[in-house]
Amino acid sequence: MLILIVQKTNLLLPTLYWLIIFSYFVRNTLHFAFLLLYQVASATASPQYMKPLLFQKNSSFCVYVVLLRYPYLNNKQYTQTAMLMLPWIFKLNNYISVFLSVHLPFLKYFYFLLHFKGAFIMDNYLNSFREMISLRGLTDHTLKNYCTYIRAYLDYLSTCLHKLPEDVSWPELRDYIRWLQNSRNLSDRTINCAISQLRFFTLYVLHQPWDDTQLPMRRFDEYLPFVPSKQEVSILIDSMPDLKQKAMVALMYSSGLRIGEVCHLRYEDIQRKNMRIHIRHGKNRSDRYAILSKRALDILTAYWFAFGKPVGWLFPKQHDSSKPIDTFYLSRHIHEVERSLGWEQRITCHSLRHAFGTHLYEDGVDLLTIKALLGHKSIHSTTIYVHLASNGTSDAVSPFDLMGGGHAQ
Repeated sequence: MLILIVQKTNLLLPTLYWLIIFSYFVRNTLHFAFLLLYQVASATASPQYMKPLLFQKNSSFCVYVVLLRYPYLNNKQYTQTAMLMLPWIFKLNNYISVFLSVHLPFLKYFYFLLHFKGAFIMDNYLNSFREMISLRGLTDHTLKNYCTYIRAYLDYLSTCLHKLPEDVSWPELRDYIRWLQNSRNLSDRTINCAISQLRFFTLYVLHQPWDDTQLPMRRFDEYLPFVPSKQEVSILIDSMPDLKQKAMVALMYSSGLRIGEVCHLRYEDIQRKNMRIHIRHGKNRSDRYAILSKRALDILTAYWFAFGKPVGWLFPKQHDSSKPIDTFYLSRHIHEVERSLGWEQRITCHSLRHAFGTHLYEDGVDLLTIKALLGHKSIHSTTIYVHLASNGTSDAVSPFDLMGGGHAQ
């Protein structure tokens, strides 16, 4: 529709262009006139005019100016004229500013939309964000996730606000965050990720200042994750109907791998001689070795022969062996098995990794070894398994019980 308007009306684009230029000219001219008259009134006022000047009545704020007198200027009539004009110029400047703040962003957006003949004008912003964020040396998976936040924001601007990112105000930005949480039911942790990417976008793409007090990070509760027992894990693995799914679940639990690490395993990463798995470019862009369970190796070997002996990706896509399997593939099948067993849907792919660390700690493995096997960057991430383990705090004795006496009568 917009393309037809442009084709039928050749004067529309130039008209919009000069209307925007004229709007900026009017706003800046009025602002300059207000400042000029203020300087004149301040410089020429005599002592009897040194009183507060109310520029705008019946408003939430009042502007008071104390007029100062310069000894070498004493033109009272000139001063009175400037003082009479000041309130009217201020009111007109305020009215024009409010009017343009509402309508000028839409005119700019409409102009760019017509100028690009209906193309998605937000692509340039997304490409600039992708180019800037890539300089941080993040993984492709992380870059893709971060770009998803900005793409959702740009879609919101084009479909709901009809504004360019430079013209979005802080209240509108807060409305977007509320819309994002309500419409997509996102957690506070995910909302914080969105705010963080908006901050980067504003600073390094729009080159505008960012105020943390206008859009602060959310505070959220820390919950202990669900950890299935050893018996539940054994039942889950045995109940997986497909060898491919069974091998992936067995590797995640027996080696403590992330779902992304399992999906990106290659045939040469399985080192049968040393009974270990080479994890390439993990979450922290660092390689590590994970233990290889003999039982998991037996399941993996049976899968490898049954699925045509893949030599590239260990778990390739069904219709494209040149690409690894998607990370969401296994979650769907785990929930199907849970429903067939009559269990509540609580087990996730990451639950199996938590189970690996927790069960190791219950079996007496020290935290530093667990940290190295899981590939944690900080020991703080590993200490959670102390709380998750069944014997983590149950063996501790309260100091009150170690005291003598104090028995109830």
